[in-house]
Amino acid sequence: MKNPRLNYLPTKTPSPQQRDEAEKNVKPLLTALPKAEKNTVIVGHSDIFEVTTGILPEPEGVAYVMTPNGKGDFVLEANVLPEEWSKL
Repeated sequence: MKNPRLNYLPTKTPSPQQRDEAEKNVKPLLTALPKAEKNTVIVGHSDIFEVTTGILPEPEGVAYVMTPNGKGDFVLEANVLPEEWSKL
């Protein structure tokens, strides 16, 4: 399912208001508890992830594994580098 909340921010240097709006749009997606026995996979742009988590995803293609804690936040569990994908 496509979600426009995961689109790029409209500028390289977002204003505080744009950062707040991006976090408001994306954090609920990252902190929502999935249904029992399910996982949620979110693919989006690096700027949105950085604004919401404080983590700049580098290099391109890195993935982060996070667990929602049920309290509106999440725990960063691991990352998967691009060269590690073929080993999964």
